[in-house]
Amino acid sequence: MTKKRHSEPQKTTTTRKQSQEDPVGGLKLTLEKLSDEVKNLGLVLGISTETQKPDQSNAKSKEESTSGKNDFARPEMSQEDKQEQRKAKAAEKKARAEAAAAKKAQNAPQVAAPKNKKENPEAAKSDNQKDETPPKEVIKTEKAENPPTENMEEEPKEKAVRSVLKHGGSGQNNGKGVHFDLNVLTKTESEESLATTLPEPPVLPMEDASSIAHIHPAFLTISARCERELVDDLEQLCKEFIGAFREYLQEWAAARLREGSDPKTVGHDLDLAIRPQLAHLTQFGRWPLPYALGNIVRQLKKEILKMDGSRTSFFNGEKDPTMAQIQVLDEWLEDTSRTNFNLAYDAIALHLNPKIKNVHSVMTYDWCPVVNHVLLASLNSYPKLGVCIVDSELNGRGIRHVNSLIENGYRCQYTDLKSVGYAISKSSMVVLGCSAVLSNGCVAATKGALQIALAAKAFNVPLLVASQTFKFVDKVQSYARTALLSRDAVELIPSMLVTAIVTDIRILPPSAAPAVLKAKALDLE
Repeated sequence: MTKKRHSEPQKTTTTRKQSQEDPVGGLKLTLEKLSDEVKNLGLVLGISTETQKPDQSNAKSKEESTSGKNDFARPEMSQEDKQEQRKAKAAEKKARAEAAAAKKAQNAPQVAAPKNKKENPEAAKSDNQKDETPPKEVIKTEKAENPPTENMEEEPKEKAVRSVLKHGGSGQNNGKGVHFDLNVLTKTESEESLATTLPEPPVLPMEDASSIAHIHPAFLTISARCERELVDDLEQLCKEFIGAFREYLQEWAAARLREGSDPKTVGHDLDLAIRPQLAHLTQFGRWPLPYALGNIVRQLKKEILKMDGSRTSFFNGEKDPTMAQIQVLDEWLEDTSRTNFNLAYDAIALHLNPKIKNVHSVMTYDWCPVVNHVLLASLNSYPKLGVCIVDSELNGRGIRHVNSLIENGYRCQYTDLKSVGYAISKSSMVVLGCSAVLSNGCVAATKGALQIALAAKAFNVPLLVASQTFKFVDKVQSYARTALLSRDAVELIPSMLVTAIVTDIRILPPSAAPAVLKAKALDLE
């Protein structure tokens, strides 16, 4: 007995060593030990060994499964087994399709039966009694014919085919069976994501033709020419506006005569009629009009509000009072164009001519019609006068001065802002144009004119600004952008850099701007 007791711990130590070295072998030993104990227990309880055979087989299967899990090895299938498995799947699909087609063919008379109920109701009832089958039996037969397969993953195509077979396909049988295409195309996730992530192009609303139907063609022409940059000069824009308004005025007066409206309300009606025309030029108030053009529009509105029936007494030859008032306004527009441009040019040249008499060279910047008129008049009086034209870039707007002088037989120099220092050192006077003169004496000029003014101040060269009186405005700052003129924003030249302003009245200091506004009635009321 002592020997046996000593041998048992040796066995346990050996089994522990084996289990540490080989875990699978150790597991087998433990299972064998368990089976021996179960046998001994069965003998004690009086159970036969035959009933223990299934337990042994189960234990063996468990050992195999555990050994397989521990080894992480899967049984490899040969090519023949794979082909047989594919053939079996294809046969199952074909059998399912045939069974579904046969079932559909049996259900086809039930679909067509309601059409024949009106003709033979008794026959329809008998057919329905024969063909009716309880839905529970159909479900059972479907389950019996198509038993579920374990451990088989259905592909998306098989699911699509099965759903088509279940819902009966397209429903057009005609008693000839149904043919199904197994290659069912379905949207993949990538296609759906592409369809959702692609950005939609913005839909721009088209301009409604009715929005410009009431705008006169003359004003449409001005806005179109400015958009194409055919009109990039302020004074040319003012001239074209006056011509367009005169054309509009004649057509408006003729339409008013045809309607037979009251002549006493001519001014009020005309004031209302021109508002949409002006709104179109400013893009419905988006951008303000240029300063000089704004002054002309303000004076025009004042003249329109003065129109009434009392003016007809001054025109004895006119029978219609409306045409008499229209004629007064048309003459005012013509006089304004002549005074602000033709006569003003001559007056400025006359005032500036004595100042240029003692100068050997004159420099100017960018393009300005007033300055061009002054230079031509001065060269006619002093042919030996030197002229230097500075432009923001070569072949810019200042090239118009060069072409004008060459056409009249005069020589000149042309350069850009990079060499402004050398050009100002060789000049005795600087003459600039402007788009407006503010009430504080500042001058609104083309972008780059401030650099010319600073250079003139550094070289102690006098700077004169040529401007008509209608360009004086009762404001102290300039707008970043104005309507109709799509050029760069103007910049302000401080009054301390300006020597004098040459107007059609006289040569004035910048501080005299408020006096000009009052004299010409251009100040705000």
